[in-house]
Amino acid sequence: MPRPCCQKPLTKIIKVGTFEAGIVGLDSILQKLAERTSANEHDLANQLLSMVREHGNYISPATEDLYKAALLREFKLFVERGGEKK
Repeated sequence: MPRPCCQKPLTKIIKVGTFEAGIVGLDSILQKLAERTSANEHDLANQLLSMVREHGNYISPATEDLYKAALLREFKLFVERGGEKK
C-alpha cells in the first residue's frame, strides 16, 4: 500500500454570505494569526484573505468583502474558544 509523502491540510467549511465554502488550511491560518497579531479588524481581515489565498484557495475579487467578513467572524470565534479547533 503506498504511503502519502506528506499530510494534506484540512479543509474547513464556513458560511460566506449566502453560500458555504471550503477553505484549505484555515485552522493553521487562524492559529498563526492568533499567536502574532494585534492588528485592527480591517488589517486583520486583509491578512486573513491574503493567507487564505497563499494556501491555494481561490477567492473571486467580486466576493472578497464577503470572505473578509466570514474569515474575521471565524477568527473571532477561534480566539473566543481559546484557539481550539472545532
